[in-house]
Amino acid sequence: VAPVLWHKAAGRVCRVKPDLAAAGAHLLEVVRLDPLSAEAHRTLTAVLAATDGRAAARAHLARACQKFPHHH
Repeated sequence: VAPVLWHKAAGRVCRVKPDLAAAGAHLLEVVRLDPLSAEAHRTLTAVLAATDGRAAARAHLARACQKFPHHH
């Protein structure tokens, strides 16, 4: 199984438990492995907003947009 697929599945399982801290860690790994995945960024943003607040979610999106300004 490809690591990105494993982390996506583990992140989903952790969100259902709920273990949002572990889900966030798996989703960060997904974003590292597949930085252009809109689905991964959307899910990570939701987890960050729930765990660390909206400011952390906005900061993540701002960093992603700075890193890939022409991807949307």
